[in-house]
Amino acid sequence: MKRVTGELAAIAVARVKQKGRLKVRQREQLRRAIARAGETLGWATKAPFKNDPVGEMSKEVAKLVRKGARRMKQDIRQELEEKGSEIKELKKVVKAVEKLAADPEAFPTEVTYQHTARHASQGLVTKTETLELEDKDEAKKAAKKMKKRIKRWSRYRDQMLEELEMEREYLKATTSNLKEFVDTSRPVLGEVLATMH
Repeated sequence: MKRVTGELAAIAVARVKQKGRLKVRQREQLRRAIARAGETLGWATKAPFKNDPVGEMSKEVAKLVRKGARRMKQDIRQELEEKGSEIKELKKVVKAVEKLAADPEAFPTEVTYQHTARHASQGLVTKTETLELEDKDEAKKAAKKMKKRIKRWSRYRDQMLEELEMEREYLKATTSNLKEFVDTSRPVLGEVLATMH
């Protein structure tokens, strides 16, 4: 059910971003998510659905979207916290690698760190990298390279923070206009209902 609530909330947010419209593919994703919700919740066999099935389904879809939106909100809050301390953590990693360079007994070793990066198709992402250090020279080079990159990573992190804040605003707009999303989804609910019986 987590998957369905997440899909429904993401589609509702996309609708807000696109000024109240869903693309054809998103409309199909909505139909599939609602169908999965109906199967999981047993809509085809529920007695109260006999009187006003689309109305009852609408209420349940609203609950599912609310639940998915809460989880998205938690994820955004967690990511904002992590991104807030990312540069400080990277500087700690640089210091740790420099410290390793001073200790010839510490090799071979691995150091793992995370930073914000731009991905060609996914936009800004959190990337995990592992340095495999064989000797102090490699450690020195790695520390120097990381120091140079911190400025760029910081820019990407700032951009990602802005995107997360915008996403949070879209999420607020989605939850405050949930009735509108559910009302515009009624034709899709009707289609799903027709295939269930």
